[in-house]
Amino acid sequence: MNRVAVAAVLAVVVLAGCVAPAVDAPGEPAEDETAEPVVDDREEPPLEVRGGTLPFEENRTLERVETMLEAELRPPVVYVEEKPDTSRVPRDPTSFYAVMGIDRPDPADSDGELRVGGVASPMQAVYVMPEDGAPPAEIERVFVHELVHVTQFQQDAPQRLRANVPDYHRGTTDADLARLSVMEGAAVYGSSAYTDRYDAPVEPEDELVERLYDGAAPGTKLVWGPYHHGHAYVDERFDDPADHWTLYDDPPVTMRGVLEGSPATDALEPFDARLSAADSGWERADADVMGEYVLRQVLETELETDRSADAASGWTYDRKLRAEHDEADLDGYAWAIRFEGADEADAFEAAAREYLTERSERELTDGDAAWTDGPYAFSLESVDDRTVAIVAGNESFVTAATVDAVGSDVRVDLEGDAGTGADGSLADRPGPTAVVAG
Repeated sequence: MNRVAVAAVLAVVVLAGCVAPAVDAPGEPAEDETAEPVVDDREEPPLEVRGGTLPFEENRTLERVETMLEAELRPPVVYVEEKPDTSRVPRDPTSFYAVMGIDRPDPADSDGELRVGGVASPMQAVYVMPEDGAPPAEIERVFVHELVHVTQFQQDAPQRLRANVPDYHRGTTDADLARLSVMEGAAVYGSSAYTDRYDAPVEPEDELVERLYDGAAPGTKLVWGPYHHGHAYVDERFDDPADHWTLYDDPPVTMRGVLEGSPATDALEPFDARLSAADSGWERADADVMGEYVLRQVLETELETDRSADAASGWTYDRKLRAEHDEADLDGYAWAIRFEGADEADAFEAAAREYLTERSERELTDGDAAWTDGPYAFSLESVDDRTVAIVAGNESFVTAATVDAVGSDVRVDLEGDAGTGADGSLADRPGPTAVVAG
């Protein structure tokens, strides 16, 4: 990962020294990632630090991490750089998260306490990015977090995690968040154990994350969740960082598994979402599985945390379909969510109705979209007794769409006038898009 890429990543989110893309290793290990550990018997220090210096004995820290993890660590190259600006910029207004009301992470949620950024790359590099005046112990805490990631890469942890994800779920937002939760949760667990074991004069990372998480906005929680909930998952299972390596061979593959503390996939009920658009000009662009955690955060933009969590519980699977039109300013979305039973589906539908009512500028009663909020329109449909769908985005798409059950799958039909809605009633599309990172 080059320096420009690292700066771009950190401009999205910094949390206690780590960012999600840094642990998103390639699907196949590079040759040097799977080589046998090299024992460095040189007399000179094994760590090479470029671009500056670290205000602690970095080689001692490296040795301590090796001892704590009981894993030989090939020393990475360490780059010391300035922490980039992490000011929040608007989302692309046609993105799913913008349509559902989730802002980008709010820098104010860190309350000025995240003074050090960091990235670990699978290409044997660590980037440490302190603000001016950041205490040495905070910089070391971030450095330890990143060394845990380097060790994960060298132990093929990303590849081992992917191997456990069912083919139908691989590459989804939910699967990626679950994988990040294991990677980041273990790094928080390791850095916190280091702080305790060596009596470092700094708040342990797990306590810092827990303290900041509860009061954060949903957009921030969407990014911080893998750290917070991932740590809870790891901490519940292991008493020592040296013992945690079995985690990567039996991990949770959904955020429901992370939240409930179970790696089991028995409750999953995968299904597909199809678009029947006739000659409307709308085409299926892509589909995804968002998962229980994203569902919580969407509801939490308008509802209390506990109510959102209760309404999202019972999730068994979902499908988010995105449709696009060459002449439309906004995309259309159909998000079908399936629950364990009718009671759970009814509870979610009631919460979703309240969420849409709270955020909407007006409710329509003439058979068109039931709610509108600025350029966005919404409708809520009961597909069957266990499946509820939110249709959102482009007003013409929402007005024309119906969602029906077809066996175990769902089908989105566009009826009547399913034009683009490009009549001046929708807002223009400013700004770049962003992928929510962990």
